[in-house]
Amino acid sequence: HWTIGTFAISAWIDRGTQQYPMACHHDDGYLRFQEKGNSDDGAAFSGFVESGFVDLEDGDRLYRVNSFMPDFKNLIGGVDVTLAGRIYPQGAETEVSFGTVGAATTKLDARITARQIKFKFSSNSAPTRWRVGSLPFDVIPTKQRR
Repeated sequence: HWTIGTFAISAWIDRGTQQYPMACHHDDGYLRFQEKGNSDDGAAFSGFVESGFVDLEDGDRLYRVNSFMPDFKNLIGGVDVTLAGRIYPQGAETEVSFGTVGAATTKLDARITARQIKFKFSSNSAPTRWRVGSLPFDVIPTKQRR
């Protein structure tokens, strides 16, 4: 189940025989097509996808993340990639921006050392469209152990 934005929607129907899903917006009662186009009537969409923290291997060893090789499908516009890491589950987070992925981006370099990581993909451009594929990060173990 996805919840996007702050629309007050009172009814929703999947696309069925129509090309796009439709929703009845509670604030004005209008029926509107959803998921149509790559902008907000020409203005930028602002959105993100963020994971929770995951252990690198079993969490027993520190790892260094060196780079990210983007695998985005149907990419229009740019996607900012941010990685956060922490050494201990209750420890402080360190956040690193890997930069912006464009259609020709093959690799983004940055460094972060952690036992747990989470990632965030965000965009604020018009037009924009993207779908995340696999998440290939270049990760190597350090000599430090718990």
